[in-house]
Amino acid sequence: MNMCSVPMCITFRCLEAMHGTPPTEGISLSSPSSSLAKYVLYARIPIDLLCDHQGEFLRSTWKQVFSGIRTILLLLLSLSIACSAFLPMQWVPFDTVANRTTIATTNVERNYNVLKDIFQWGHLGNNLVAARKFS
Repeated sequence: MNMCSVPMCITFRCLEAMHGTPPTEGISLSSPSSSLAKYVLYARIPIDLLCDHQGEFLRSTWKQVFSGIRTILLLLLSLSIACSAFLPMQWVPFDTVANRTTIATTNVERNYNVLKDIFQWGHLGNNLVAARKFS
């Protein structure tokens, strides 16, 4: 996800710079209270920075920092459990008709089995496991 969000964020930041429309007046270079250092910091970091109406960056409390760290650790724990459980099965824990087709079947039979397989519970479960892998 990070591979997609960083180029997108850079593109939007470049558009903001070209049109002079940053989220608050205090960051814009056209406002008298802003500084080049604030604008460079805002444009350089690919995550959103929160600002008040004067353009001052808001600081996180320790409670928010620890809450974010706890969330990341819980996600890493759930991902490691999912990897331990589903990696030996190659992320396909449920049997489907498409997995049972052999090389001896014709392309028409294979395509029919794949189309028939789309809405079976095993295939939907495998899709859920794959979505969990990439989320």
